Amino acid sequence: MAPLPPDVLAALALDGNLREHDRWSEWLPTGGGGRRLLYLDGVAAATPLGRDLLALFVRNLVVAFDNLRLKEEIEETQREIVFRLGEAVETRNQETGNHLKRVSEAAGMIAAYLGYDETMVSRVRYAAPLHDIGKIGIPDHILNKRGQLDAEEWKVMQTHADIGWRMLKDARQDILRAGAVISLQHHEKWDGTGYPRGLRGDEIDPLARIVAAADVFDALGSHRPYKTPWPLERILEHMVKERGRHFDPTVVDAILALAPALMESRTRYPDIER
Repeated sequence: MAPLPPDVLAALALDGNLREHDRWSEWLPTGGGGRRLLYLDGVAAATPLGRDLLALFVRNLVVAFDNLRLKEEIEETQREIVFRLGEAVETRNQETGNHLKRVSEAAGMIAAYLGYDETMVSRVRYAAPLHDIGKIGIPDHILNKRGQLDAEEWKVMQTHADIGWRMLKDARQDILRAGAVISLQHHEKWDGTGYPRGLRGDEIDPLARIVAAADVFDALGSHRPYKTPWPLERILEHMVKERGRHFDPTVVDAILALAPALMESRTRYPDIER
């Protein structure tokens, strides 16, 4: 970063405000109780009225900036809460750690690769951890059963999609509303054989299609009490096999292109044995 000009350093050292000739510096309060220095050189508004109008304009900018900062802090808090909710379900499900972080990162990368705008990329990245939030309503003896579920138990397990939808569908925040749709639809399949609605193809929300594939991709490569991690080659073979059956073909193509980057996230967020 280039060094600050001497006049700016002098203004920083000055405790009060300075208005002389064509230079103007003023300390402006911020919403967090701090101060921000405004320094102008070659001020065109030389009259008292012009300077006062300029000061009013700058103060309005500061208010707008502080409101934006506050909005960002609120959104960050929402994202943290969303992740902690998903992590609570993951812990109850006795799965290895960091699965949600990897699915979240993978969903964002896939959406960006497919050309979604920044808003949608952010939305799927931060809503992805909510995909299994409905499992909070599944009894432990079913959720953590080591063996294969019988027909009645499987019917109960499938209700987690609707449970998650009902939990989140009336939320006002975009991330939670996206989480509701993802929770409801992430077990739907491209060929219409999924649950709970039997949706087909483009009837399935694009974000749910992305999270469905990202979740399976990561789960196959993860350690579980009932399985060892699959090697990347076997995972990709499975994704290709299910292209156009379980998964949206374009999402599978994105995963094939992004596979090295997706595997790198496992290094950043390795499985942690519970």
